[in-house]
Amino acid sequence: MIASCPVCHRRERWDGGERHVEMEGGRRNPPVHPVLQAWRTCREAREAGRVVVGRCVCGQPLVAEAGTWMPWTLDTPKGPVVVRADGQSEAGGEIETERLDARLYAGLGPKIEIKPGLFVFQSTMMLSIVAPALLWLAALFVVIVFLIGFGSKPGF
Repeated sequence: MIASCPVCHRRERWDGGERHVEMEGGRRNPPVHPVLQAWRTCREAREAGRVVVGRCVCGQPLVAEAGTWMPWTLDTPKGPVVVRADGQSEAGGEIETERLDARLYAGLGPKIEIKPGLFVFQSTMMLSIVAPALLWLAALFVVIVFLIGFGSKPGF
């Protein structure tokens, strides 16, 4: 069986009780919060008919085409949720996929944060790049209008 991590791209071949690493991984971080990424991986694996078979060295689920689903615990802001092959449950019972999705995105999703110093710096840099380009385009427009006007006058 081949187990792989979709985050750090680690790939292992499992022969009985032995694990052979085919491709190293573990140095890449998920693009979003680790709990949110683990949930995405579990959900996508379940939807694709794959199974979570273990934990990668990067802390994310290892996924395989076949095998026994290993229950995965997500530490959400409102308590732990266990993800299984047939669904997910929290301390109060089963929780729907859509509700868990909304809870995780609300609590752990990307936040827009405006930093005044960074905003001023980025605006200044952008202006110093865009202003010369706009001036060049304006000069090009003036030259083209002049050439069109110069060519249309009789007697020149």
